[in-house]
Amino acid sequence: MVSKAKKQLLANQLNKLLFDTHEDALKKAVARFFRKLEKDLIKEVEVYWENLMYKGQFDLMLSPIHEAQQEYHDLILEYTLAEFNRGVKQGDRLVSRAIEQYVMKANRNVGAFYEKGDDLFATSQFAEDRLRDTVFQASDKTMARVDESINEILTQGYTEGWGVKDVRNRLMTRFDQLKDWEANRIARTEMQHAHNLGIMHSYEQNNVQHIQWRSAVNQPMRTRPSHIALNGEIIRVGDRFSNGLQFPGDKTGKIEEWINCRCSCPPYILPPGMSAPSYLSQFREGDLVPVGESNHDYLLRKETGGRIGWEDYRQVMQGKSLEELGILLQQQKQEEEYVEPSEEFVKWINYIREGNWRDPDKMLNKIDSLGDRKTNKLTNSELESLQVEAMYYYQLEMRKNRF
Repeated sequence: MVSKAKKQLLANQLNKLLFDTHEDALKKAVARFFRKLEKDLIKEVEVYWENLMYKGQFDLMLSPIHEAQQEYHDLILEYTLAEFNRGVKQGDRLVSRAIEQYVMKANRNVGAFYEKGDDLFATSQFAEDRLRDTVFQASDKTMARVDESINEILTQGYTEGWGVKDVRNRLMTRFDQLKDWEANRIARTEMQHAHNLGIMHSYEQNNVQHIQWRSAVNQPMRTRPSHIALNGEIIRVGDRFSNGLQFPGDKTGKIEEWINCRCSCPPYILPPGMSAPSYLSQFREGDLVPVGESNHDYLLRKETGGRIGWEDYRQVMQGKSLEELGILLQQQKQEEEYVEPSEEFVKWINYIREGNWRDPDKMLNKIDSLGDRKTNKLTNSELESLQVEAMYYYQLEMRKNRF
Protein backbone atom coordinates (compact mmCIF):
# COMPACT_ATOMS: atom_id res chain seq x y z
CA MET A 1 0.00 0.00 0.00
CA VAL A 2 1.36 3.41 -0.99
CA SER A 3 1.87 5.73 2.00
CA LYS A 4 0.31 9.19 2.17
CA ALA A 5 3.78 10.80 2.05
CA LYS A 6 4.62 8.79 -1.08
CA LYS A 7 1.35 9.83 -2.72
CA GLN A 8 2.06 13.46 -1.89
CA LEU A 9 5.56 13.22 -3.36
CA LEU A 10 4.18 11.69 -6.54
CA ALA A 11 1.49 14.40 -6.73
CA ASN A 12 4.12 17.14 -6.37
CA GLN A 13 6.25 15.57 -9.08
CA LEU A 14 3.22 15.33 -11.37
CA ASN A 15 2.30 18.99 -10.75
CA LYS A 16 5.84 20.08 -11.58
CA LEU A 17 5.86 17.94 -14.73
CA LEU A 18 2.54 19.45 -15.85
CA PHE A 19 3.73 23.00 -15.18
CA ASP A 20 6.98 22.40 -17.09
CA THR A 21 4.95 20.94 -19.97
CA HIS A 22 2.65 23.97 -20.11
CA GLU A 23 5.62 26.33 -19.84
CA ASP A 24 7.37 24.53 -22.70
CA ALA A 25 4.20 24.75 -24.80
CA LEU A 26 4.12 28.53 -24.38
CA LYS A 27 7.83 28.78 -25.16
CA LYS A 28 7.28 26.91 -28.43
CA ALA A 29 4.26 29.07 -29.26
CA VAL A 30 6.26 32.27 -28.65
CA ALA A 31 9.11 30.91 -30.78
CA ARG A 32 6.65 30.13 -33.61
CA PHE A 33 5.22 33.65 -33.33
CA PHE A 34 8.65 35.25 -33.69
CA ARG A 35 9.58 32.85 -36.49
CA LYS A 36 6.55 34.00 -38.50
CA LEU A 37 7.22 37.64 -37.64
CA GLU A 38 10.83 37.23 -38.80
CA LYS A 39 9.67 35.81 -42.14
CA ASP A 40 7.13 38.61 -42.69
CA LEU A 41 9.58 41.35 -41.72
CA ILE A 42 12.39 40.08 -43.94
CA LYS A 43 9.94 39.87 -46.84
CA GLU A 44 9.10 43.57 -46.37
CA VAL A 45 12.79 44.48 -46.15
CA GLU A 46 13.57 42.65 -49.38
CA VAL A 47 10.76 44.54 -51.13
CA TYR A 48 11.67 48.06 -49.95
CA TRP A 49 15.36 48.10 -49.01
CA GLU A 50 17.04 48.40 -52.41
CA ASN A 51 14.75 51.29 -53.40
CA LEU A 52 14.76 52.98 -49.99
CA MET A 53 14.55 56.73 -50.57
CA TYR A 54 14.17 58.07 -47.02
CA LYS A 55 14.00 56.84 -43.42
CA GLY A 56 10.27 57.45 -43.29
CA GLN A 57 9.81 54.26 -45.30
CA PHE A 58 10.91 52.29 -42.22
CA ASP A 59 7.28 52.33 -41.11
CA LEU A 60 6.39 50.24 -44.15
CA MET A 61 9.01 47.62 -43.28
CA LEU A 62 8.05 47.66 -39.60
CA SER A 63 4.33 47.19 -40.32
CA PRO A 64 4.43 43.40 -39.61
CA ILE A 65 5.52 44.17 -36.03
CA HIS A 66 2.74 46.71 -35.50
CA GLU A 67 0.12 44.42 -37.02
CA ALA A 68 1.22 41.45 -34.89
CA GLN A 69 0.98 43.27 -31.56
CA GLN A 70 -2.58 42.15 -30.79
CA GLU A 71 -1.81 38.62 -31.94
CA TYR A 72 1.10 38.42 -29.50
CA HIS A 73 -1.02 39.77 -26.64
CA ASP A 74 -3.81 37.24 -27.36
CA LEU A 75 -1.27 34.41 -27.51
CA ILE A 76 0.21 35.17 -24.09
CA LEU A 77 -3.24 35.74 -22.57
CA GLU A 78 -4.57 32.41 -23.86
CA TYR A 79 -1.83 30.42 -22.14
CA THR A 80 -1.70 32.47 -18.94
CA LEU A 81 -5.47 32.39 -18.37
CA ALA A 82 -5.34 28.60 -18.60
CA GLU A 83 -2.42 28.57 -16.15
CA PHE A 84 -4.29 30.97 -13.84
CA ASN A 85 -7.17 28.48 -13.61
CA ARG A 86 -4.73 25.64 -12.92
CA GLY A 87 -3.21 27.82 -10.20
CA VAL A 88 -6.65 28.24 -8.59
CA LYS A 89 -7.04 24.45 -8.43
CA GLN A 90 -3.51 24.08 -7.08
CA GLY A 91 -4.29 26.67 -4.40
CA ASP A 92 -7.39 24.73 -3.34
CA ARG A 93 -5.28 21.59 -2.96
CA LEU A 94 -2.62 23.45 -0.94
CA VAL A 95 -5.28 24.83 1.41
CA SER A 96 -6.84 21.39 1.91
CA ARG A 97 -3.42 19.90 2.60
CA ALA A 98 -2.52 22.65 5.10
CA ILE A 99 -5.82 22.17 6.96
CA GLU A 100 -5.35 18.38 7.05
CA GLN A 101 -1.83 18.70 8.43
CA TYR A 102 -2.94 21.28 11.00
CA VAL A 103 -5.84 19.15 12.24
CA MET A 104 -3.56 16.11 12.54
CA LYS A 105 -0.97 18.05 14.55
CA ALA A 106 -3.31 20.15 16.68
CA ASN A 107 -6.17 17.65 17.01
CA ARG A 108 -8.68 20.48 16.95
CA ASN A 109 -11.01 22.42 14.66
CA VAL A 110 -9.15 24.69 12.25
CA GLY A 111 -12.01 27.15 11.88
CA ALA A 112 -11.05 29.18 14.92
CA PHE A 113 -7.73 30.04 13.37
CA TYR A 114 -9.00 31.39 10.07
CA GLU A 115 -9.76 35.06 9.60
CA LYS A 116 -11.14 36.82 6.56
CA GLY A 117 -8.34 38.76 4.88
CA ASP A 118 -8.55 41.85 2.70
CA ASP A 119 -10.59 41.37 -0.47
CA LEU A 120 -7.47 41.71 -2.59
CA PHE A 121 -8.18 38.72 -4.81
CA ALA A 122 -11.78 38.25 -3.67
CA THR A 123 -13.52 37.84 -7.01
CA SER A 124 -12.56 35.78 -10.00
CA GLN A 125 -13.23 38.74 -12.27
CA PHE A 126 -10.91 40.98 -10.26
CA ALA A 127 -8.10 38.41 -10.35
CA GLU A 128 -8.55 37.76 -14.08
CA ASP A 129 -8.65 41.50 -14.81
CA ARG A 130 -5.40 41.91 -12.91
CA LEU A 131 -3.88 39.13 -14.99
CA ARG A 132 -5.13 40.72 -18.21
CA ASP A 133 -3.61 44.07 -17.19
CA THR A 134 -0.20 42.59 -16.45
CA VAL A 135 -0.23 40.54 -19.66
CA PHE A 136 -1.13 43.64 -21.67
CA GLN A 137 1.64 45.68 -20.06
CA ALA A 138 4.23 42.93 -20.48
CA SER A 139 3.30 42.14 -24.09
CA ASP A 140 3.24 45.84 -24.97
CA LYS A 141 6.74 46.30 -23.53
CA THR A 142 8.04 43.22 -25.32
CA MET A 143 6.74 44.29 -28.71
CA ALA A 144 7.92 47.88 -28.17
CA ARG A 145 11.39 46.55 -27.35
CA VAL A 146 11.36 44.35 -30.47
CA ASP A 147 10.24 47.32 -32.59
CA GLU A 148 12.99 49.55 -31.17
CA SER A 149 15.77 46.97 -31.63
CA ILE A 150 14.70 46.25 -35.23
CA ASN A 151 14.44 49.99 -35.93
CA GLU A 152 17.98 50.37 -34.60
CA ILE A 153 19.26 47.72 -37.01
CA LEU A 154 17.50 49.37 -39.96
CA THR A 155 18.77 52.81 -39.00
CA GLN A 156 22.34 51.57 -38.69
CA GLY A 157 22.06 49.78 -42.02
CA TYR A 158 20.62 52.87 -43.72
CA THR A 159 23.32 55.14 -42.26
CA GLU A 160 26.22 52.81 -43.11
CA GLY A 161 24.90 51.78 -46.53
CA TRP A 162 24.38 48.06 -45.91
CA GLY A 163 23.07 45.79 -48.63
CA VAL A 164 19.87 43.83 -48.19
CA LYS A 165 21.85 40.66 -47.38
CA ASP A 166 23.63 42.36 -44.46
CA VAL A 167 20.36 43.70 -43.09
CA ARG A 168 18.72 40.29 -43.40
CA ASN A 169 21.59 38.60 -41.54
CA ARG A 170 21.46 41.11 -38.68
CA LEU A 171 17.69 40.69 -38.37
CA MET A 172 18.03 36.90 -38.32
CA THR A 173 20.60 37.16 -35.51
CA ARG A 174 18.21 39.29 -33.46
CA PHE A 175 15.30 36.92 -34.06
CA ASP A 176 17.46 33.93 -33.09
CA GLN A 177 17.63 35.49 -29.62
CA LEU A 178 13.86 36.05 -29.54
CA LYS A 179 13.13 32.48 -30.60
CA ASP A 180 15.55 30.92 -28.13
CA TRP A 181 16.47 32.21 -24.68
CA GLU A 182 14.08 35.18 -24.73
CA ALA A 183 11.14 32.90 -25.57
CA ASN A 184 12.18 30.70 -22.66
CA ARG A 185 12.37 33.68 -20.28
CA ILE A 186 8.99 35.02 -21.43
CA ALA A 187 7.29 31.65 -20.98
CA ARG A 188 8.78 31.01 -17.54
CA THR A 189 8.00 34.47 -16.20
CA GLU A 190 4.46 34.76 -17.58
CA MET A 191 3.38 31.25 -16.59
CA GLN A 192 4.81 31.50 -13.08
CA HIS A 193 3.09 34.84 -12.52
CA ALA A 194 -0.28 33.53 -13.79
CA HIS A 195 -0.01 30.31 -11.78
CA ASN A 196 0.80 32.08 -8.51
CA LEU A 197 -1.88 34.72 -9.12
CA GLY A 198 -4.38 31.88 -9.42
CA ILE A 199 -3.09 30.39 -6.17
CA MET A 200 -3.48 33.75 -4.42
CA HIS A 201 -7.06 33.98 -5.69
CA SER A 202 -7.76 30.56 -4.21
CA TYR A 203 -6.27 31.62 -0.89
CA GLU A 204 -8.57 34.63 -0.72
CA GLN A 205 -11.59 32.49 -1.57
CA ASN A 206 -10.59 30.06 1.19
CA ASN A 207 -9.97 32.87 3.72
CA VAL A 208 -6.29 32.04 4.16
CA GLN A 209 -4.72 34.57 6.52
CA HIS A 210 -0.97 34.00 6.12
CA ILE A 211 1.39 32.65 3.46
CA GLN A 212 5.01 31.51 3.74
CA TRP A 213 7.80 31.95 1.18
CA ARG A 214 9.27 28.67 -0.01
CA SER A 215 12.47 28.87 -2.02
CA ALA A 216 13.69 26.19 -4.42
CA VAL A 217 16.45 25.27 -1.95
CA ASN A 218 16.95 21.92 -3.68
CA GLN A 219 18.22 23.86 -6.72
CA PRO A 220 20.65 26.40 -5.18
CA MET A 221 22.45 27.00 -8.48
CA ARG A 222 19.16 28.18 -10.05
CA THR A 223 17.83 30.14 -7.07
CA ARG A 224 18.79 33.69 -6.15
CA PRO A 225 20.74 33.93 -2.89
CA SER A 226 18.28 36.63 -1.78
CA HIS A 227 15.38 34.22 -2.35
CA ILE A 228 17.15 31.42 -0.49
CA ALA A 229 17.47 33.86 2.43
CA LEU A 230 13.70 34.53 2.17
CA ASN A 231 12.88 30.86 2.69
CA GLY A 232 10.47 30.54 5.63
CA GLU A 233 9.41 34.19 5.79
CA ILE A 234 5.71 34.69 6.61
CA ILE A 235 3.35 37.55 5.78
CA ARG A 236 -0.38 38.25 5.96
CA VAL A 237 -2.14 37.83 2.61
CA GLY A 238 -2.10 41.23 0.90
CA ASP A 239 1.15 42.40 2.56
CA ARG A 240 4.56 42.20 0.91
CA PHE A 241 7.57 40.04 1.62
CA SER A 242 10.83 41.78 2.50
CA ASN A 243 11.84 41.76 -1.20
CA GLY A 244 8.76 43.85 -2.06
CA LEU A 245 6.67 41.08 -3.68
CA GLN A 246 3.19 40.00 -2.61
CA PHE A 247 3.92 36.49 -3.89
CA PRO A 248 6.67 34.82 -5.97
CA GLY A 249 6.55 36.08 -9.53
CA ASP A 250 4.61 39.24 -8.59
CA LYS A 251 5.39 41.71 -11.37
CA THR A 252 4.53 44.77 -9.27
CA GLY A 253 7.98 44.45 -7.65
CA LYS A 254 11.48 44.99 -9.02
CA ILE A 255 12.28 43.00 -12.13
CA GLU A 256 15.36 41.37 -10.58
CA GLU A 257 13.09 39.86 -7.91
CA TRP A 258 10.44 38.24 -10.13
CA ILE A 259 12.09 37.46 -13.47
CA ASN A 260 12.70 33.69 -13.84
CA CYS A 261 11.53 33.10 -10.25
CA ARG A 262 10.45 29.52 -9.36
CA CYS A 263 9.69 29.98 -5.64
CA SER A 264 6.27 29.21 -4.12
CA CYS A 265 4.08 30.41 -1.23
CA PRO A 266 1.99 27.75 0.53
CA PRO A 267 -0.60 28.79 3.12
CA TYR A 268 0.62 29.08 6.70
CA ILE A 269 -1.73 28.37 9.60
CA LEU A 270 -0.59 29.72 12.96
CA PRO A 271 0.11 26.94 15.50
CA PRO A 272 -2.46 26.60 18.31
CA GLY A 273 -1.82 29.01 21.13
CA MET A 274 0.35 31.34 19.00
CA SER A 275 -0.35 34.65 17.25
CA ALA A 276 1.52 36.77 14.70
CA PRO A 277 3.77 39.54 16.09
CA SER A 278 2.17 42.94 15.48
CA TYR A 279 5.52 44.73 15.44
CA LEU A 280 6.79 42.92 12.31
CA SER A 281 5.35 43.09 8.77
CA GLN A 282 7.37 40.01 7.83
CA PHE A 283 8.18 37.37 10.39
CA ARG A 284 9.25 33.77 10.90
CA GLU A 285 8.05 30.95 13.08
CA GLY A 286 10.52 31.95 15.79
CA ASP A 287 8.85 35.37 16.03
CA LEU A 288 5.38 34.04 16.95
CA VAL A 289 3.84 35.36 20.17
CA PRO A 290 1.85 33.21 22.65
CA VAL A 291 -1.86 34.04 22.68
CA GLY A 292 -2.73 36.17 25.70
CA GLU A 293 0.73 37.69 26.01
CA SER A 294 1.27 41.22 24.72
CA ASN A 295 3.78 41.68 21.95
CA HIS A 296 6.06 43.94 23.94
CA ASP A 297 6.05 41.64 27.02
CA TYR A 298 6.92 38.66 24.85
CA LEU A 299 9.63 40.57 22.99
CA LEU A 300 11.12 41.71 26.27
CA ARG A 301 11.15 38.18 27.71
CA LYS A 302 12.56 36.72 24.51
CA GLU A 303 15.39 39.24 24.10
CA THR A 304 16.40 39.59 27.78
CA GLY A 305 15.46 36.25 29.23
CA GLY A 306 13.14 38.05 31.67
CA ARG A 307 16.10 39.62 33.48
CA ILE A 308 14.76 43.19 33.44
CA GLY A 309 11.34 44.84 33.42
CA TRP A 310 9.69 46.55 30.47
CA GLU A 311 10.13 50.08 31.80
CA ASP A 312 13.81 49.52 32.44
CA TYR A 313 14.18 48.09 28.95
CA ARG A 314 12.41 51.11 27.44
CA GLN A 315 14.99 53.35 29.09
CA VAL A 316 17.79 51.19 27.71
CA MET A 317 16.26 51.61 24.24
CA GLN A 318 16.07 55.38 24.90
CA GLY A 319 12.39 55.68 24.16
CA LYS A 320 12.37 53.80 20.83
CA SER A 321 8.99 52.47 19.77
CA LEU A 322 8.22 48.78 19.49
CA GLU A 323 8.27 49.08 15.69
CA GLU A 324 11.71 50.69 15.77
CA LEU A 325 12.92 47.94 18.08
CA GLY A 326 11.71 45.30 15.63
CA ILE A 327 13.58 47.03 12.79
CA LEU A 328 16.77 47.22 14.87
CA LEU A 329 16.56 43.52 15.67
CA GLN A 330 16.10 42.66 11.98
CA GLN A 331 19.08 44.82 11.01
CA GLN A 332 21.19 43.23 13.71
CA LYS A 333 20.28 39.77 12.45
CA GLN A 334 21.19 40.70 8.87
CA GLU A 335 24.55 42.10 10.01
CA GLU A 336 25.32 38.90 11.91
CA GLU A 337 24.53 36.78 8.84
CA TYR A 338 26.53 38.97 6.42
CA VAL A 339 29.46 37.25 4.68
CA GLU A 340 32.22 39.31 3.07
CA PRO A 341 32.28 38.62 -0.71
CA SER A 342 35.42 37.12 -2.24
CA GLU A 343 37.80 39.17 -4.39
CA GLU A 344 36.94 36.96 -7.37
CA PHE A 345 33.24 37.75 -6.96
CA VAL A 346 33.88 41.50 -6.65
CA LYS A 347 36.02 41.42 -9.80
CA TRP A 348 33.35 39.72 -11.91
CA ILE A 349 30.39 41.67 -10.53
CA ASN A 350 32.17 44.93 -11.39
CA TYR A 351 33.00 43.58 -14.84
CA ILE A 352 29.31 42.91 -15.48
CA ARG A 353 28.07 46.23 -14.13
CA GLU A 354 30.57 48.21 -16.18
CA GLY A 355 29.01 46.79 -19.36
CA ASN A 356 32.16 45.12 -20.69
CA TRP A 357 30.26 42.40 -22.57
CA ARG A 358 28.03 42.22 -25.61
CA ASP A 359 27.03 38.60 -26.16
CA PRO A 360 24.80 37.37 -23.28
CA ASP A 361 25.26 33.69 -24.09
CA LYS A 362 29.05 33.92 -24.06
CA MET A 363 29.00 35.90 -20.85
CA LEU A 364 26.65 33.49 -19.06
CA ASN A 365 28.68 30.51 -20.31
CA LYS A 366 31.81 32.16 -18.98
CA ILE A 367 30.21 32.68 -15.59
CA ASP A 368 29.01 29.06 -15.53
CA SER A 369 32.55 27.89 -16.29
CA LEU A 370 33.84 29.69 -13.20
CA GLY A 371 32.15 27.06 -11.06
CA ASP A 372 33.72 24.14 -12.97
CA ARG A 373 37.36 24.93 -12.23
CA LYS A 374 39.19 22.86 -9.62
CA THR A 375 40.60 26.07 -8.20
CA ASN A 376 37.14 27.64 -7.95
CA LYS A 377 37.23 30.76 -5.77
CA LEU A 378 33.46 31.36 -5.83
CA THR A 379 30.78 29.96 -3.56
CA ASN A 380 27.57 28.61 -5.08
CA SER A 381 25.71 31.69 -3.84
CA GLU A 382 28.25 34.03 -5.45
CA LEU A 383 28.08 32.15 -8.74
CA GLU A 384 24.27 32.34 -8.74
CA SER A 385 24.42 36.05 -7.93
CA LEU A 386 26.66 36.61 -10.96
CA GLN A 387 24.23 34.70 -13.20
CA VAL A 388 21.24 36.74 -12.04
CA GLU A 389 23.20 40.01 -12.24
CA ALA A 390 24.35 39.27 -15.79
CA MET A 391 20.77 38.57 -16.95
CA TYR A 392 19.45 41.67 -15.20
CA TYR A 393 22.01 44.00 -16.75
CA TYR A 394 21.44 42.43 -20.13
CA GLN A 395 17.77 43.34 -19.84
CA LEU A 396 18.73 46.93 -19.05
CA GLU A 397 21.00 47.06 -22.07
CA MET A 398 18.25 45.67 -24.27
CA ARG A 399 16.06 48.60 -23.28
CA LYS A 400 18.76 50.93 -24.50
CA ASN A 401 18.76 49.11 -27.86
CA ARG A 402 22.37 48.13 -27.56
CA PHE A 403 21.60 44.72 -29.03
